[in-house]
Amino acid sequence: MSEDHRSRIAALDKALAVLEAFGPAAPDLRIAEIAALTGMNRSSAQRVTHTLVRCGYLHRDEVSLALSLTYRSACIAHTFISTNHLIDLAMPELVDLSARTHLRADLWVMQGADIVNIARVPSAAHSRAMAPIGERLPALACAPGRAMLSRLPAEVLAGRIAELAEASDAVQAPGEQAACERALADAAARGYVLEAGSTVNDETTISAAVLDADGECLAAVSVSGWLGEVSEDDLVSQVVQPVLATARALSNLRIQTWSRAVSRPAEGKDALTAPEEDEDDPLFIASVARGFRVLEAFTPANSVPTLTALHRLTGLPVATVQRIVETLMACGYVEKDARHKTFRLTVKTLDMLFNFQMSNRIIKTIWPRLVQLRDHCGLRCSFCILADNDIVHLLHVQSHPHADYHTAFVGRRLPALSTSGGLAILSTLDDDRLDTVLANSAPKPITPFTITDRNTLQQAIVAAREKGYAFTDQQSIMFEVNVAAPIVEADGQVLGAMVVSAPKRDWTVARLEEEIVPRLLSYTRSMFS
Repeated sequence: MSEDHRSRIAALDKALAVLEAFGPAAPDLRIAEIAALTGMNRSSAQRVTHTLVRCGYLHRDEVSLALSLTYRSACIAHTFISTNHLIDLAMPELVDLSARTHLRADLWVMQGADIVNIARVPSAAHSRAMAPIGERLPALACAPGRAMLSRLPAEVLAGRIAELAEASDAVQAPGEQAACERALADAAARGYVLEAGSTVNDETTISAAVLDADGECLAAVSVSGWLGEVSEDDLVSQVVQPVLATARALSNLRIQTWSRAVSRPAEGKDALTAPEEDEDDPLFIASVARGFRVLEAFTPANSVPTLTALHRLTGLPVATVQRIVETLMACGYVEKDARHKTFRLTVKTLDMLFNFQMSNRIIKTIWPRLVQLRDHCGLRCSFCILADNDIVHLLHVQSHPHADYHTAFVGRRLPALSTSGGLAILSTLDDDRLDTVLANSAPKPITPFTITDRNTLQQAIVAAREKGYAFTDQQSIMFEVNVAAPIVEADGQVLGAMVVSAPKRDWTVARLEEEIVPRLLSYTRSMFS
């Protein structure tokens, strides 16, 4: 047995494999199904899933006993998304590209034999199909992957094609590989890849590579959608040229592959609440809980910690932290910068987010309404849920960027009492539950306009209960006003809130109430009634 293998924690390996078993084709699973999918015996599967339920990553239905993923997957992904230098720089460009072409705009990076979507701006035409970030496609079989491969030097291209074909089980005959090389050479000469849809309902995708500071391929931008009947000249001027211009603009930024993390102010609870280790619980696996404690220590405020910093943040012994980090690295969730001896989360954390969003009934129902609302008002729209005393954003559809550009990345946590979404959700609670929340909350000023007085907050919640919606004015984000309405099922259970966010320089609370609230309420009140 190798030293690397001995340093890994088997139970944490198994726990991550359990989470990876869920997805669009398996939105909920039972113990026997998890055991079969992961190769564990039933007893091990029961202990691992029990621990994941205790840690908050799985939810067990009390009636059916079926297990499903929870919002905590989104919180882990949030650290990767919100502190990624490339995403931060690319989002305004993608929003502009989507607006110019009226198509979905995407940013892709390569991981292994796949490309992974790390930023996406949906178009109106995609409002009906759930399309979250984190989508994986075989690099050889799609336009963004081929755009990235086309930038490889000729002397390494053949080997890379063979490697990708083997990794994806796509066996290629010598003639096929040669044809692939010629197609990539043509793409390199043109500067982009065009993948035309074969039927009316098929998407056409156009993609171009983004280069880093060293001139190496870093990512790919693409647009996708149905183009209809369009001439070749119009295609070039209306779609290809904007894609190439976006790729050039990002390449000209000369982005470093290991850039400094984007600085984010502390918001809400910086780290997720870890469960107490219970020695009297025979099913609880402490090593799994400690593993997720380390994973959760990667926060927007601590996105590139050292081993010593992780030890300090978690309170675990250095040797324990080291074994956990080795396991997370071996499973692909963490990578190391050997030069600075720091660690960061990888793009694989988006797999958890993608599987959660694609397997959640509520999110898939809300998504098309959210895109339609964005298209109607032109403002950023999001969906959030209540988690303890915070809200967590689980969906967002970006607006056109303004001078005071902000984005609500998925997984973002904010104090419920400082947000319109939180106030809207709290307004649906009965008086006893509301009193409990207010008693257990200690509002802290996030901006100079954050309201911290409990009586004032209670009055705002009562007003929201009467009106059916809630406002905040720069209480959680400077230069931004927000309005939100709760989404309630027919049985009265509150599912979350739909939020519309607007720049303060152009919008007031009164204008939101007049122009946005009627449409917002029409969506939220009809969704699950």
